[in-house]
Amino acid sequence: MKIAKKITIYLSILCACSVIISGVYIAWKSAEISEDAIYDRAIEQLISIREIKKSEIKKSFQYHGNITFNFSL
Repeated sequence: MKIAKKITIYLSILCACSVIISGVYIAWKSAEISEDAIYDRAIEQLISIREIKKSEIKKSFQYHGNITFNFSL
């Protein structure tokens, strides 16, 4: 086999390997980023739900307190 053909084959393999490695790295990094985004979104939703429930409980106590106050009059 001629040296030019060997060089062409080796460089083609090298390029293919670098493309594959880059693709794997990009896929891994994007999976990591999306996992972090999903986790952050879930935390935000849980905090939101907690605040809504907290508000509902406060309103319920105020309502029952007002009813108790009205009955005591």
